[in-house]
Amino acid sequence: MRKIIYVSLFGFILFGASGCSSLAKMKTVNKVDNVQSNQSMVSIVRPRIFLGDGVDFEVWDGNKFIGTLKAGSMIQYLTLPGEHDFMIDPTQGGKWAYTNLNLEAGKTYYIKPNTVPFVGLNLGVALPDDARISKWNEGLTPLAIDEVKSKPVPKKNIDEAQAYLKKYKMQNAH
Repeated sequence: MRKIIYVSLFGFILFGASGCSSLAKMKTVNKVDNVQSNQSMVSIVRPRIFLGDGVDFEVWDGNKFIGTLKAGSMIQYLTLPGEHDFMIDPTQGGKWAYTNLNLEAGKTYYIKPNTVPFVGLNLGVALPDDARISKWNEGLTPLAIDEVKSKPVPKKNIDEAQAYLKKYKMQNAH
């Protein structure tokens, strides 16, 4: 009986540690504190919550891959103002999440993926006076794609992102 428990535990640990491969190798970078007046910044944040922390999230702006979000981290995405379609895909499968934002120049926005048991993810957008923002800025590690260690995003992943974007656009058009 004890042997069965040990084998099961080893298999569970091995399965949990293997996970699915992420689209990018990420590296720690310096935090961006100020946004230039001709840009917008979107901080995609992921505090540690234990439930689901082992699953990475692939973050997209439309069909542009912007990084792999890990628990305890944030991606600070500098971009041009205007309409943007943000999507997140859990690396171990599951339902993509989507939100559309019209970004203003010189402003910072915060998106937080929220795990909904038995449903998937939804993307929450924090208001500028949200008390959690200071905790996120102080406690989360800023990450960016390590261009040297990462391979180009495979076409199949870009095609999948485009398909989900088209689906979301059609759903929101009605």
